[in-house]
Amino acid sequence: MGRRKQPQPEPPLEKEVEKSIRTLAEHLGWRVLCWARRDRRSRITPGFPDFEFGHPRLKRIIYVEVKRPRVGRVAEDQKAWIAFARSCGATVFVCDGPHSFRDCLKEEGLL
Repeated sequence: MGRRKQPQPEPPLEKEVEKSIRTLAEHLGWRVLCWARRDRRSRITPGFPDFEFGHPRLKRIIYVEVKRPRVGRVAEDQKAWIAFARSCGATVFVCDGPHSFRDCLKEEGLL
């Protein structure tokens, strides 16, 4: 008789992932410059990432697009914004949790 696969737990909601990334970023000395809350009255450019962080000691600004683990996908307008920002020299990360955020910072030499 075969074993049943254990159902995987539901991935955290995006707002929960945002909170965990923001908490880690602030712990590491990053300040939130912009937190893109989405609603119908928002005047934020479509595709703009969820966070803009600045680090006064490092003198750097980074953008972070947050996605849910395993299920989050980058939309076409987000891909276009990220490509344009990177072509202008901006640092943009797509992260699905604090571990991937920390990994991105390490890869960029910011940790």
